[in-house]
This record gives sequence, C-alpha cells and structure tokens, in this order.
Amino acid sequence: MIEFGLNRDEWILLDSLKKVLEAFYKTTKMLSGKNYCTIGIAFFALVNLKEYLEERASNNLATQLKNLLLSQLNYYFEDDVEQYRLLKVILCVVLS
Repeated sequence: MIEFGLNRDEWILLDSLKKVLEAFYKTTKMLSGKNYCTIGIAFFALVNLKEYLEERASNNLATQLKNLLLSQLNYYFEDDVEQYRLLKVILCVVLS
C-alpha cells in the first residue's frame, strides 16, 4: 500500500468503486456481443443492473455510490417514460 502513497481509506474507496463498477463492466460486455442479438437482452440487463444497485453494499461508501448510480439509471431509463416504453416495445417485438 505504501508504494502508491495511498492511505487505508483511499484503498477502501478504490476497492468499493471497483466492486460497484464491475457490474457495469459485465453489463457492457454482455450488450456489446458481436455473435448474437443483444436487443433482446437489453431490458433484462437493465433490470438486473437496477436490482444490483438497489441491494445494500458491504460498506456505506459503496452504498452511497450505488445510490448515485441508481438515480442516474432511473433518470435515463425509467424517468424517461418514452424511452422506457420504446425499450419494452422493442423487447416485445424481438420476443414474438
């Protein structure tokens, strides 16, 4: 730890950030597939990401970060009623 000049709290912050953002990394990789249709899984990926963000984290810092990210996810997808409706319609078309 000393070699990078970070104190214990900064390492905890970085670890929390890594754990929370890992879910976004996995979702991005899943939606970036080249060999399969991704629009059909987009809605489910967003629902899973939202559920993850709503779960309580192991420490308060991670919980605060998750809450901030959840508010942005809601802003861009659920609060934008037209976009959310369009995503559901596309999903219904793909699944039928």
